[in-house]
Formats: sequence, structure tokens, C-alpha cells
Amino acid sequence: MVKWFKPLTGWVKLNANESSTSNPSLVGGEGIYRGDKGDFIFGYYIGYGMAFNTRAEIRAIYDGLHICFTKGLYNVVIESDSQLVINFLSGTSVSGWKWKYYLDRIKHICINGQVKFDHILREGNGSVDGMARLGSGSQNSAQIVVMANLPSMVKGSSTR
Repeated sequence: MVKWFKPLTGWVKLNANESSTSNPSLVGGEGIYRGDKGDFIFGYYIGYGMAFNTRAEIRAIYDGLHICFTKGLYNVVIESDSQLVINFLSGTSVSGWKWKYYLDRIKHICINGQVKFDHILREGNGSVDGMARLGSGSQNSAQIVVMANLPSMVKGSSTR
């Protein structure tokens, strides 16, 4: 059984994901932030236009981390179901030039806080998967989601 775990006291957890229908296609990124009690803080989704899914996953993590820091959240655990991207970010795999720009931006922004990157199986990332089509179907500006306007298919899995 795959289970989502709360972050340590004083930390937030960002579950980030990309959405796409094929590769390449219209893609988007989404994320859900939860506090150290497992409580839903807020979410986001953003469209990126035509791209490959790996690039969208990296962008979703970058945008999510940027949002964290602008809101004063500096201790962040980022979970993604892309083992490839987590390997890039944790330095266990060398990335290609196609993704270098945003990977470098993520590493640069991480200097401002404490950030940990973890892989989570898709089944454990279900709450953000529920928002998947919002990102790829949206425009290029980030949309912040609060509990009141959280999609009903996400509410049950994001509040545990």
C-alpha cells in the first residue's frame, strides 16, 4: 500500500506534477501544499503550452518552489512521481541540455531555503493528479487554489 506522509514539524510538503495527453502536447503543472499536520494550505496550476512532459514536470517544481518562497515558506519537501526529475534535482543523474535552464533555476532558488526532493509513486501523488487537467487546460498565468475552490475530486485526498 502506498501512503502519503506528513512533512516534519516546521516544514511544508509540495506534491508537484505535470499534466499532458501525449508527448509532446499541451502541458501544464500543478501542485498542492500541505503543512506539518497534513492540512491543505493551497494549490496551484499553470499552463505551459506545447512541450514535453519532463520539461513540464521540472517547470511545475520550479513554479511551486517559487510560490513557496514568495509566501515565506522556506523549509520545503518536494515530492514528484517522476524518478527521472528527482534524480536530476538530487544530483544522482546528469540531465540533458533541454532541461538545464529550469534545473539551474531550481538549484539557484534553493539557496534561499532548505529543500528536499523525494520521489513518490503515482498512487501516493493522487491529490495532485486530481488537478492534472487544470494545468494543461489553463493559460500561462499561475492560478492559486484555496480549499473553497478546490476541485471536488481532489478534496478527499488532499485533506488526509
